Parts: sequence; C-alpha cells; structure tokens
Amino acid sequence: MDHSPHELSAEEKRNEDELNNIFFKLQNYTNIIAYEKDEKEIDLLLKYIDDDEYIIVNLSISPILRDRFVKTYAVKKLPILISYSTNIYNDEKLSACLEERKVNEDSFIDHKIDRMVGEKKVMIFIKGSPDKPECKFTKELISQFDELQLKNGKDYSYFNIKMDNKVRNRLKKRNNWPTFPQIYIDRLFVGGLDTFKKMKEKKIVQKMLFPGDKEEID
Repeated sequence: MDHSPHELSAEEKRNEDELNNIFFKLQNYTNIIAYEKDEKEIDLLLKYIDDDEYIIVNLSISPILRDRFVKTYAVKKLPILISYSTNIYNDEKLSACLEERKVNEDSFIDHKIDRMVGEKKVMIFIKGSPDKPECKFTKELISQFDELQLKNGKDYSYFNIKMDNKVRNRLKKRNNWPTFPQIYIDRLFVGGLDTFKKMKEKKIVQKMLFPGDKEEID
C-alpha cells in the first residue's frame, strides 16, 4: 500500500492559496457575519454591530470554505456574528453573548490603547493634531510642549480621539477622566492639561522627561 504524502495539483494549490488569503484577510476584522442561505437571515444580527467596518461572508459559494470557516471559528450553526472573538447567534443565549462581547471589546480596546501608550515616552490623546488642534485645550497643551522643545513623532505621539469614539469613551471610563487632552508619561496616566501645567511649574514634568539634565530642569 502506498503511504506517500498526497501532492497538491496546481488547481488544488491555487484553491488552498485563495483560502489562506481569505482567512488572512478575515483576521483584520473584529466583526464577521457568515451565512449560507438567504442573505435576509443576517438582518437580525447586523443590528448588533456598532462598528463602521465589518465583513459578510457567504459560505454557500464553496463547501470547502464553509467547512474551514466552521472549523476555524468553532461555529455551531448559521447564520453567525463573530464579534470581538465572541460567537453570537440569534437564539436564547443572545443577551449573554452580547455581554461577553462587551467584555472582549473593552479588552481589545485596552490593548489598542496600551500599544499606543508604549510607542513613545509621552503619549497624548487630543482633539485634532499638533499641527491642527481642534480645541483650545489641545492648542495650549501643544504650546506647553513647544516650550519644552518636545517634537511630535520624536519625543511624543498623539491620537486624535475624534477618529475613534470607542477609544475616546474607553479612555474616559478607564481613567475616570471625562475630558481631553489626556496625557501619559512613561505609560503612566498623569491627567489633563491643568495637571500637566501644575507638574511643569513644579519641575516634575521636566524631571520625568529629562532625568539628570539640570539645564532642562533649572
């Protein structure tokens, strides 16, 4: 009996590459809806997506795609909404699944914030950009940074909270701080503009930013 491994034909290899490409792209979505019959059956699940970006997958186009999708995402039935790694079906467990999704979503956003906070020694969450501030408090904070000769991209990073309401709302909750700007130094949340100005007046900020540099502190 021949036990040699099966070698993929050119067509099989092409199909496998296409499948791999599909699932690679799916990794970029936090919300995926999949169905296999009438597209109308997904309508009830669509209303539970509050993100701008999502993808809908018709699994009826390929049994191979369907089998792999079901196995990859541990799907019990279709249609399904996979949202922030939570499998959601339109059944009696819907409410519990939505609660689980919220926990996973908060964790996902926290990781996103943590990654941004770790980019530079200083991270600020503002309205607009350093070049085009969209509120007077952001404008004044950038002026404070200019006095310290801090350069955007070199000494600090920023995130425009108007670009992502989920990040904006999560920052308010996790820092118990309702307003912006919000400032992190060495991954530590230090507060907003008024707090930063007070820390600067007392040379605390300078000591944090320029340890050992008496010229900057004096």
